[in-house]
Amino acid sequence: MPRVYLVPGFLGTELWSDPELLTKIWLSYSEILLGRMGKMRLAIDGTSPGFPGGIPLYGGQPIPEFWGFPALQLNSQLGSDWTVTMWGFDWRKELYSSGQALANHINAHVSLSDPCSLVGHSTGGLVCRAAWHAAGVGGFQGKIRRIVTLGTPHQGTYLAAVAFSGAAPYIRDALVVNGLGQQMDWSQFVPDYFLGMTGDYLADLAASWPSLYELLPTSGSPDSASDPNRDILYNSTAWVGRPLVRQSWLDYARTTWAEWLLSPASMPPAWVLTTVAGIYSLTPARLVYPNLLGQDGSTGGGDDGDSVVTRSSAIVADSAVYTCAVSHNALVQYSTDQEMLAGWITDVRLAPSPAPPVQAISLQGSLNVGSVIGWGSTSANLTGAACLLGKCHC
Repeated sequence: MPRVYLVPGFLGTELWSDPELLTKIWLSYSEILLGRMGKMRLAIDGTSPGFPGGIPLYGGQPIPEFWGFPALQLNSQLGSDWTVTMWGFDWRKELYSSGQALANHINAHVSLSDPCSLVGHSTGGLVCRAAWHAAGVGGFQGKIRRIVTLGTPHQGTYLAAVAFSGAAPYIRDALVVNGLGQQMDWSQFVPDYFLGMTGDYLADLAASWPSLYELLPTSGSPDSASDPNRDILYNSTAWVGRPLVRQSWLDYARTTWAEWLLSPASMPPAWVLTTVAGIYSLTPARLVYPNLLGQDGSTGGGDDGDSVVTRSSAIVADSAVYTCAVSHNALVQYSTDQEMLAGWITDVRLAPSPAPPVQAISLQGSLNVGSVIGWGSTSANLTGAACLLGKCHC
């Protein structure tokens, strides 16, 4: 039976305080309203609980308010011969290890005769790419036939830079309100000081999460040509008033992670990869005022995108490329409503025979990412129109 894995983006998976999934921390309305987000703080290693307040947490399922209905729709559209599985991961931690975990699950539960498909929204698309690579290293890449990324920041996003700033209420909206979708938008009437969630507090909390460093606009990427100040992002001393931004993770993101992310060999081949971008919304694309980095108003540019990820970051030229005139969070619901996602999953694209030779590179850094495998080339386009939610899981 063909299987589809739905992989959410940043903030999109529940976090629990025990492996039996008895006490929810994220997304728990009571934890947020009582200002207890510090439980999600990580130590400098990016894995252990951090001081002050951090506790061990365990990933659960993708947040039902965002993923439940699209998953049911997709299952209905694909038919009873398909299985749709929602795959959660700890979105705070380094992304490649999350992809490895997904790859290990695929190897244990998917056969070569009935390969699976992966659908990644936003950050989840990077987890899917990491799973593809890890499957290549493990010799079971044939168990993955299709990867669809929806609004994935293949070259990074400036929302990660906003998260490191003290720009309340924007940082609160990015890390809290957007996690709630439109279920509980109390941001307009509950004071920050009452919740214990000032911009400074949330910015320092975000600085403990390795994934956000990996989501920064990528140094050396094709779209960095129009952003001459981008490398300043990777100097912790440039973050005005943000002493907890960690230089070790900035270094990792600028070198090891960026080299893997941008290598042509890191991409799935054209007959596997489909990239989908939201368009027609002004989306920050450059660091306009480097002297304000770490504060409100440092970014700008207004390039075309979905308000979170630019079009140029969301698409990969050597893939099947589609565009939809919707906001970042609307991509999942809209593409299922219009039955486009089912089509992207089931369309037939044949690999050349014989297949091109495997390309491999070895990367070394603060974490060892290992070899990278991939191919690619093709293109298509589709434009839809809708804007459903207006919030974002980057």
